[in-house]
Amino acid sequence: MKIKLRIIAALALAFAIGITTASNAQEANIPWEQLGAQEQKVLKPFHDRWESLPAKRQARLQKGAHRFSNLNPEERQKFKSRFKKWQKMDPEKKQRIRKRFQKFRNLPPEKQEKLRKARNWFQNQPEGKRHRLKKRWGNMSPEKRQKARKKFFQRRKENRMGNGVPSHMGEKRREELRQKRRDRMKSLQ
Repeated sequence: MKIKLRIIAALALAFAIGITTASNAQEANIPWEQLGAQEQKVLKPFHDRWESLPAKRQARLQKGAHRFSNLNPEERQKFKSRFKKWQKMDPEKKQRIRKRFQKFRNLPPEKQEKLRKARNWFQNQPEGKRHRLKKRWGNMSPEKRQKARKKFFQRRKENRMGNGVPSHMGEKRREELRQKRRDRMKSLQ
């Protein structure tokens, strides 16, 4: 019985040591010399303190440098201007953005996709309309915002299901549009 307990304890200890060494291996610092020439160029501002950065941060920076290196010149310029804007932001605003981003990352993939589509729709609107929508949205209470979200997604769903006829129109106008669509379809046959 004692031998079985010793074997089990030894296996448990070996397993625990294996787990900790595996997790330490994943979190090992990346030597500066191991970075590619382009990555070193991008990460040059971090050179002096590179060795003191946590391994996870080094890995994130390396990944970002690699992505930056693969951008075309126009995308790089866009990135640089966004980064300057980020640097000028006050810490409270940065924190709000980080929290919102983390909240987004924790959403299920289908909700994330729904939000991406809504954002793309908004981005494709004319500038004047976007400005009006932003202003209106900013003046709404949280309850009214929630109601507006539901109404927006309900309309989109109905538009997809109702032959492309907007649901916010009067019934008579909707029927007229349906009839026009049917007539066009007949003329194409």
